[in-house]
Amino acid sequence: MNLIAILICLVLQKLLNVGSFSSTSWLKIYLKNFKFFLGKLNGYVALFFAVAPILLVFSAIHILSQGHLFGLLHMVYTILVLFLVVDFREIKGTAKAVFIDSFYVIFAPLFWFIIFDIDGLVFYSLVRNLHKTALDVDHRYSGLVTAAEMVLNILNWLPLRITALSYALAGHFVTAFTYFYKKIISIITDINVFVVNTGLASLDGNIEKEANSTKENHAATSLVNRTLLIWVIALVLFTVGRWVA
Repeated sequence: MNLIAILICLVLQKLLNVGSFSSTSWLKIYLKNFKFFLGKLNGYVALFFAVAPILLVFSAIHILSQGHLFGLLHMVYTILVLFLVVDFREIKGTAKAVFIDSFYVIFAPLFWFIIFDIDGLVFYSLVRNLHKTALDVDHRYSGLVTAAEMVLNILNWLPLRITALSYALAGHFVTAFTYFYKKIISIITDINVFVVNTGLASLDGNIEKEANSTKENHAATSLVNRTLLIWVIALVLFTVGRWVA
């Protein structure tokens, strides 16, 4: 079911260029209304109370949507949540921007969706958006932002490495894997250091130097598309294997 939802979302966004519903304006309103409470708490406690109610709502709807209309209601809900978080449309900008944005709006959310279904997808999105937007609402959210950054680093650790390895498989393998192998067990959580450098190496570029040529930018977009194809094929094979078993 999740595979079908991903494919439908992919077709609508990638091929038909249907826009994502992603927005943080509602989150800012939420934070503004509860700053009198959340702003006084320890960062991690504030993060918990900021995330838990929203996650519970999404989880409750997820549970209630199952078992109705032969699973159609659940699939529609899953697609809507994917549209809230994931954006498969082509990313414009430099090669570095393409690698960074594609990690945050495609690969990391998809990873947590595959592992923990809608709960994982929503949780990752909430932590990332709280890290991005909380300080824009009120300076008292500094502790929450610090806590969100720590949690986000933990959440990014494994997806970073899987995405980087995927770039190597989709691109210039020898150069990229050499860099990937040296960094795989490090504690690096900065995508500028890991995913971007592996992506540039996959283009057979110089990972020590940034180049912003149009050719490189197009090559980066093409690499992301090939990497996404690898992920989809792997997910299809995994799903078919589970059905057969």
